Amino acid sequence: MLQHQPFGQSHPGTGKTATVHAVVKELKRRAEDGEIAPFSYVEINGLKIPSPAHAYSVLWEEISGQRGTSAKTALRGLEAHFGRKSGVRGPRSNTYVVLMDELDQLLTAKQDVVYNFFNWPTMRDSQLFVIAIANRMDLPQHLAASQPAQQINHSSRPVNSSPP
Repeated sequence: MLQHQPFGQSHPGTGKTATVHAVVKELKRRAEDGEIAPFSYVEINGLKIPSPAHAYSVLWEEISGQRGTSAKTALRGLEAHFGRKSGVRGPRSNTYVVLMDELDQLLTAKQDVVYNFFNWPTMRDSQLFVIAIANRMDLPQHLAASQPAQQINHSSRPVNSSPP
């Protein structure tokens, strides 16, 4: 099981997203060749969704296949999906890799969206891996100062990249 959730932060235009896309493309190729288990890739870009809470709808639509789900309904579905206590496998056993790009744009006063996306991978058998990318260089400190973030399993590892 992946122990750490990658988190990249750097100035705009340094190739963070392009690097993740290249890695995911290679992983997809390996999955198609049977070298690794198949997975579903979901990209959530904070600049392309109407509100931070809409991130729930994007992921829930991928997992459930239900389109047009409200953020509130999607959150309930995701909490039930990732919060299950049994080790029962089945349709829920699909692995999901989520890229949260432009994470800076998903921040809220309570940080609940970011908290949930960083917490779900720590749930037993969640099969969820989150890669987060941000331009804001002080984001880890900002998140650590927020109340819900103090509850986050601090297994995320920042990866700083600076232009040459």
